Amino acid sequence: MLILHANEILGKELDALILYHKNFRYWSIPHAHDFYEIFLVIKGSVCHVVNGQSEQLDEGALVFIRPDDQHSFEAIHDEKVELLNMNLRDELILEIFAFLGPGFPSIPLLHAKMPPVRYLSAEQARAFIHQCRDIWTIVRTDQAQMNSMTRGLLASLFTRAFTEQQDGAAYDKAPGWLRELHDHATKNEVFLSGVNALYQSAPCSPEHVARCWKKYYQVTPTHWINEQRLAYAADLIEHSDLDILGICLHCGFGSLSYFYRLFKERFFCTPIAYREKHGKLDFD
Repeated sequence: MLILHANEILGKELDALILYHKNFRYWSIPHAHDFYEIFLVIKGSVCHVVNGQSEQLDEGALVFIRPDDQHSFEAIHDEKVELLNMNLRDELILEIFAFLGPGFPSIPLLHAKMPPVRYLSAEQARAFIHQCRDIWTIVRTDQAQMNSMTRGLLASLFTRAFTEQQDGAAYDKAPGWLRELHDHATKNEVFLSGVNALYQSAPCSPEHVARCWKKYYQVTPTHWINEQRLAYAADLIEHSDLDILGICLHCGFGSLSYFYRLFKERFFCTPIAYREKHGKLDFD
């Protein structure tokens, strides 16, 4: 069994190493390591062989590998896979879990038979990728600052993706009509049309929808609709040649100043700055 060692991979100064694989080559050699690993499948699907079992991982899969896990990858019909992974010292993970305290379910994550897998939404995956890229590109010459920013990213990632109180749990507890409405509202033509289109698709009054939406999804329908619109706008800013005004109007925002204010609150920069910063994914 091939064992990878932290000091050989990370060196002596780094607590974490972020690697972006634009065209992931399936390393089929079973291996383990004396450090932790988190990886995200950005595009495509891959067969993950881990602890004697095989599982297909699709786009959005976020996997937490522990030092005792033995794993490898196999191709699925020569499909192209884009992958991001973080190699993490064991001391770093234990520090993060200690910081998060007893309310965080660290024991199940550390001792489950199989590595924990979560699926991120497109928006969550995009945010995680951008944060990783910021750490790699902005402070790559300052290892101490890189370590600090990595700690912040991991604390946020674990609390959002690996706690029991996830959106999926709330979704499962919601009544059937609300789950169907939620699924319907994720369609572009619905959320781009605004909250009234959501209400018109419901089998009950807007007031009842608003109360139930807030109860089960912890946000108002208006806030949720705006979040979907902003995520869609960010994707257009990053991947299209539309100007900012055109994107604003296409996403259902009637006021450019209002769009700018919401966008800056959500992404901590203006749409123009976002395009300049996130126009291309490249860790080289």
